[in-house]
Formats: sequence, C-alpha cells, structure tokens
Amino acid sequence: MNIFRFCYLFLISSVLLTACSGDGYTVSGTVSDNFYNGDTVYVKRQSGDSISTVGSCRIEAGCFRMSGAVDTAYLAVLYLGNTPVVPFVVEPGNITINVEGDGAKVSGTLLNDELNLFMAKKDSFEVVINDILGSEARMIMDGISADEARERVERRFISLTTELEIYVDSYIRRHYNDIIGPCVLKMYCADVPYSMLNERVKRIIEEAPEQFRNDRFVKGMLNR
Repeated sequence: MNIFRFCYLFLISSVLLTACSGDGYTVSGTVSDNFYNGDTVYVKRQSGDSISTVGSCRIEAGCFRMSGAVDTAYLAVLYLGNTPVVPFVVEPGNITINVEGDGAKVSGTLLNDELNLFMAKKDSFEVVINDILGSEARMIMDGISADEARERVERRFISLTTELEIYVDSYIRRHYNDIIGPCVLKMYCADVPYSMLNERVKRIIEEAPEQFRNDRFVKGMLNR
C-alpha cells in the first residue's frame, strides 16, 4: 500500500470517527521525513507550570491520527518525540497537520485556519526582514557607500518591523474573544517582562475585554 492510499484511508476513518463523536476532534496528518516512521507523535497542553500529554500515536508510513473529546477550544503543541513542532488549537472537527522539513501547516478547522494564516503572514515578514539585514554587504559590493547602505537597511528594517507590529496588534484585537488572541500575544512576548513591554502591547492588554484578560497567560503578564 503506498503512502497516498494509506493516508487517504486514515483521513476517511478520521471523518467517520469524528462524525460519531459529537464534540470530538481528530488530529491527522503526514510527516515527510521517513526517519520518523515508528516514532510517536504527541499532543501536549500547558496548564500553569506543568505540561500534560492529551494524545499520542505512532507514525506509520508517514501518517498519524489520533482522536479525543473537547468541550472548550484550547491551545496545544504537536511534538515529534521530544521536539515541539507547531502550536495549534484543539477544537471540534478534523484538524490536519502536515510536517515537512522544519515547518508544519495546520488546517481543517476555523480557528486553526485563522492561526495558520497568521503564521504564514508572520513568516513572510520575517523572511523579508532577514533578507534586508543581509543586504548591507551586497549593496556595498554594488558600489554604495557603507554609511548609505547602513542607513537604507535601518530605514527599511524599521518600516517593516513597524508594519509587522501593526499587523500583530490588529490581529490580536480581532481575536480578543477566542483562544487565538492570547496565543498570538504569547508568541509575541512570552519571554518579555510586562514592565519592559512597549506601550502598544500594554494597551492591547489593558483595552481587552474581560475574557481576554482572564486568560491564564495574560493574567500572569498583568501580575508580573
């Protein structure tokens, strides 16, 4: 049985199981690297300072699938063995995660489609920013003075990082009332003390509705 037929049967069984489970979820997908065949995929959830495993399964012929029940959507992380791969939202429905190289794409449910769009947009910004940071030497080789090259890089860098911050700001506000808002805030400033956050991020938190501010992570930021 080739990998495409195997994964197709996985998908069909996922749909049937979820259809019979009410508020159940199914996480299924592929891992392109054959090195991981026979290894275990884990879904892990952080609660406070502890991390618990909410699901696991073996990778067979490059495919995996696991199912469970969920009452309220929550953020989890897919692990390959001990390695975290990608965050995603556990919510009712069929969630697809395709792992390829160093990246992964999550799709199939409303919140995960939204989160995937954000991750893709953020990654595209970061690719351009990294390219700009490496362009100073190329400009000098093309005959531009070192001072002019540095000024161009700094000007473009500030413009793009400001644009990215505005995008993140508006995205979080658009998702004040679901799990994605706190998730994106956590990605953006998880390791930054609240006292060091810029005024823009502080306003995001302070102007948010109660539901957002009561999230465990956001509440922890406010109590720092």
